[in-house]
Amino acid sequence: MFWSISTQGAVAVVGFDERLTRFLPNFDYHLINLTRDPDNKFSLLTSAYAQLTAGLMKTIRQKQQLRQMLADLSLVLNKLVLDMLGEQFVKTALLYVGYGSGLTKIEVLAIFKNISPKTEDVIMSAFEELEVEYMEKGKQQTTLQHIKGMLKLGMTPNFIAAAFDLPLETVNEYIKMIKESQA
Repeated sequence: MFWSISTQGAVAVVGFDERLTRFLPNFDYHLINLTRDPDNKFSLLTSAYAQLTAGLMKTIRQKQQLRQMLADLSLVLNKLVLDMLGEQFVKTALLYVGYGSGLTKIEVLAIFKNISPKTEDVIMSAFEELEVEYMEKGKQQTTLQHIKGMLKLGMTPNFIAAAFDLPLETVNEYIKMIKESQA
């Protein structure tokens, strides 16, 4: 939408004190509704100043909307962490953001902490669980590589179990995994 309005019309619309109108320049004001599809309406603005002002207003409005969305998200997260299912959902969302965004652990932690300080404990426990899981997987991979090497040297499953202080059935599971990966 595009409207042209005189100084007197602008005064009437804004509700400006009539006694001060003599100090206003006699311009024709052009009002453009930028609430819908503002990018396409920037071309209607003829001066760089007007385009810059409109761009700044758009950015401010977007930041206000983002702030409101984050405040709403904070309320939701604070309610979710009050029960186990909600807490699990927050952990899953955290891991999804961490994996999907390429952000570091510290960046994800900072984002979630800024959104809702109450979720900090949930976030920290999720990261701790993830670290334990990675350590376990790393330990398992190392054990798997060692068992594979010992099998190549001709050692028996009983000897390997004794060397690693593992139950024989665990060693046999590792041997099965090795054979399946080689097939």
